[in-house]
Amino acid sequence: MLTKNQRLSRDEFTAVFESGTRIHGDAFTLVLSPTTALPKASTVVSKKIAGGVIARNLLKRRLYNVLKTNLSQDSILIAKKAIKDKKFSELLEEYKKLLEKSK
Repeated sequence: MLTKNQRLSRDEFTAVFESGTRIHGDAFTLVLSPTTALPKASTVVSKKIAGGVIARNLLKRRLYNVLKTNLSQDSILIAKKAIKDKKFSELLEEYKKLLEKSK
């Protein structure tokens, strides 16, 4: 998990979600926005993707750990249905590809 000062607040989340650049992948969509100070992040896993609370929280933990590896800008990871079939290493690989795409 990310520490509290590394997670987006509600207002920051809204700002990044509305004005950020979206990059689409197989397992998730990455929303990036330039950071002003400390880079922060958040994840979104809807009930349609993982119906139960336990499954949703598992996916959120995986996504937070993916973000933790290379947090350089304010970012949001939005899960897609294909995320259920991916292993953690595949998620890391996809995240790195999406970051390269953004540059």
